[in-house]
Amino acid sequence: MLFSQGTQFAKSILQRRPKLRLQILGIAALVLALQLLELAAAILYLKLFHAAPITLFSIHIVPWRLIQIAIMLPGDLLKIWYFWRIWIACSHAAGMLPCAVSKYRKTQMLWLSIQNFCIRTLLLQTVPLCLFAAYHLAKIGAAHPESAPWLFFAAQFVVMAVLLFLFWIYVCIGLWCTPFLWLATPQLPLWRIPLLSLRIMHGRRTEFLSMLGWQILRTLPLITFPWTFPQTILAAVLYFHIQIREAQQNGINLSDSPDRACASAS
Repeated sequence: MLFSQGTQFAKSILQRRPKLRLQILGIAALVLALQLLELAAAILYLKLFHAAPITLFSIHIVPWRLIQIAIMLPGDLLKIWYFWRIWIACSHAAGMLPCAVSKYRKTQMLWLSIQNFCIRTLLLQTVPLCLFAAYHLAKIGAAHPESAPWLFFAAQFVVMAVLLFLFWIYVCIGLWCTPFLWLATPQLPLWRIPLLSLRIMHGRRTEFLSMLGWQILRTLPLITFPWTFPQTILAAVLYFHIQIREAQQNGINLSDSPDRACASAS
């Protein structure tokens, strides 16, 4: 199923369910509200402590970090809850759910989101570690009479950081499929879902990014945003569900049967 066909199908669904369009637009409103809240907290912090704006980027400013945690933790939990609500609503509107909405466990949704967050965060930490090592090797080489070996290894760490960053992007795109894979097969162990998602998205990332990039270009004009943004989100949800069903048809064993999946989730 092409992404353009998914967009047309999404358009017809949104015409029948105008409330779903408002729910999807709530994603943009929620993200914007959280960003404005953090910006307002930063401005208030700078005025109260008479600090320079550059201090907000220092890791040694403990009060500001505590304020960020106080804002980000409830905000992230709210985003997790709202995003899952949107994924379920879109999947239900498209008829892609094998179970009733009430059958899904909310605790498993939370743990799956935390699991994906930990995977993305831990993989990303390898990039600054490589850059940190490259910086110190270059610093040692600059002060050493024989600087060539030190600079050579510093360059290798920079290359490694670039490759690890590309690998992080590769994994993140694959993990986008995990919520919909769990909705399709809620009986699977949570630790297997990211592995199967990466397998399903193997060879499809370039296609998905190119089609998503075209949809984002359609969304850029603010005057068309209320129409194109919900279509893009719903089309992406349909795309992932179709890829999961194609993977099942191609022999990837994701579940025994929809009935057993619903029984396991209940």
